[in-house]
Amino acid sequence: MVKQLGPRTAVVSSKELGTNCWLPKRFILGERCDRIWTCSYPEKKTCQAIHTEISCLAQKQEHLLQVHSNIDIRVKELLEMLEK
Repeated sequence: MVKQLGPRTAVVSSKELGTNCWLPKRFILGERCDRIWTCSYPEKKTCQAIHTEISCLAQKQEHLLQVHSNIDIRVKELLEMLEK
């Protein structure tokens, strides 16, 4: 069980932390692990940082889709201005 004490502090049992990984922030919802792409520890298969990374990337994707949509609207508006 993970108990968050503060925004950057957590108490993590040895079971969740694993034998090699010493980054408790990997287990706190909302925090991203800076080693997720290079991690070679066996605990990576069950690491909660993967779920957090997926969530973060999904949010970025949603934001970029909105930006793309806004650009399309602006281009359409500008084209309409040229036609007048």
